[in-house]
Amino acid sequence: MNRRYFIHLSALTVAGLASCGRPTSEGGKLQIGFSTTVYSNRKDGHRIHSSNHWKNTQTRQSNYLIVGGGMAGLSAAYALRKEDFYLCEISENLGGTASSVQWKQTPLCHGAHYDLSYPNYYGTEALQILQEIGVVGYEPLTQRWNFVDTQYLIDDEYEAMSVYQGEEREGVLPNSQAIRDFFEITRPYQGKLMLPSRLIDKSLHHFNQESFLSFLNKNIQLDEASRKAMHYQMIDDFGGGISEVSALAGLYYYLSRPYQEEENPFQLFSPPQGNFYFGEKLLTQIPHNQLLTRHLVSRIVPQKKGFQVEILDLAKEQKISLHTHKIIYAGQKNALKYTFPQDEKLFKNTQYAPWAVVNFIVKQEALPAESYWQNEVIDAPDCFLGFVDSATQYATSTEYRVLTAYFCFPPEMRKTLIEIEENPQNLIKNTLSQIAEYFQIDAQYLANHTVKAMLKIMGHAMPIPAPGYLLQDQNQHRSHPDLVYAGVDNQRLPLLLEAIDSGIQAAKIFHGI
Repeated sequence: MNRRYFIHLSALTVAGLASCGRPTSEGGKLQIGFSTTVYSNRKDGHRIHSSNHWKNTQTRQSNYLIVGGGMAGLSAAYALRKEDFYLCEISENLGGTASSVQWKQTPLCHGAHYDLSYPNYYGTEALQILQEIGVVGYEPLTQRWNFVDTQYLIDDEYEAMSVYQGEEREGVLPNSQAIRDFFEITRPYQGKLMLPSRLIDKSLHHFNQESFLSFLNKNIQLDEASRKAMHYQMIDDFGGGISEVSALAGLYYYLSRPYQEEENPFQLFSPPQGNFYFGEKLLTQIPHNQLLTRHLVSRIVPQKKGFQVEILDLAKEQKISLHTHKIIYAGQKNALKYTFPQDEKLFKNTQYAPWAVVNFIVKQEALPAESYWQNEVIDAPDCFLGFVDSATQYATSTEYRVLTAYFCFPPEMRKTLIEIEENPQNLIKNTLSQIAEYFQIDAQYLANHTVKAMLKIMGHAMPIPAPGYLLQDQNQHRSHPDLVYAGVDNQRLPLLLEAIDSGIQAAKIFHGI
């Protein structure tokens, strides 16, 4: 299929979010007969201010409390699975930015949707846990940690379609002199940018003090096509462009694993539920009765021995008083100003990129048979990143196909997400129109064959690794020895293995696991 019509798409891009502006009525003529379910924690988070009249109905005790049920919190819970703990998660669903829901037994990914096999120079603590729960196994022949469930690997023939100025190409990066020069000058750093990032050698830490754009401008002649491609990739993985993320983050992206290796390429692993697959594996080993979803930790008060914690049961609109000895705070640190203001200052400079993710469940017969896993629009306005097509993933349904569109907004547009949450129809219609344009089918025809839309909004989805952000573990400066921090917003890259490692390291501080 010739996709040169994409030159029109770049002009439309979520036509209402062009240049990341406010939603407009473009696509408003489209008639939709399906419903949209919106997932957002914003209103629940604000219930801290409106819960003063709630009754305190329970008093509990535990040795440990884990705040937050994302991948960092679940990893901490796995490490403490034989201990007396509670985990509190504001959402109905665990997983954080790797969460997943189901529609009629069809899994939907609401966040991070893939990972690559891991090289032997990565830190082993998190990888050994993934091996314990049956996710990866080490293969001496390739010197990699490869995935066990091979049915979830994406065939490289159908891996991606990237489009720039209406022209398609196999990868995001152009075959330009600038890109060739970049890989040549960075060759000495190949294999030295480890994950977790806390293991990166100090000789490379100076790259954390400048922007990636500064590094590029000093070392290569950066043409416009190469600049836009790299800018796109930084936003896609790190929430900020080449002028916003550090050179260390940018170099890690390209050099942590040899993406260009052709003889023995890295495995691309993408289950239909996305990275919540990893969470599901962890949950098979964690006592479920100790996991409290729709429970918001609203206040933490240190006492002579341990902490007194106020927890809001959002479903019952009641309060729980918990006395605990130690706390692993794996939730978003922007909430510390309410829950534990003593340490708010530690994370005051952290900037979070907001996300929106839309799952469209479409009848199979409405879409062309040809498909690619990741469909990337490089020169679209920054908010729209493209979409993932479930046709290339392990089939969970023969009747429906899931198209998952991703948006990454700059932090200053966080309030725009409130408007989208309150009135999602413009975003839904505009996105559906763009997907129809991509497949060269009539938008109303596609809408008539769409049976459901799921919209996930995350106002603080991922921390942007700006210059100076990485390598500054705030546990070294925390105000209380029995409250430690986990999560990628503790000065880590917003990546799965970083989240898992942060939970493990937090548990080790307490338990020496």
